[in-house]
Amino acid sequence: MMSLRVIYANIIPKYT
Repeated sequence: MMSLRVIYANIIPKYT
């Protein structure tokens, strides 16, 4: 599931 990796990369930077 590469989608999870993409979602994390899009969510983490927005929470920083």
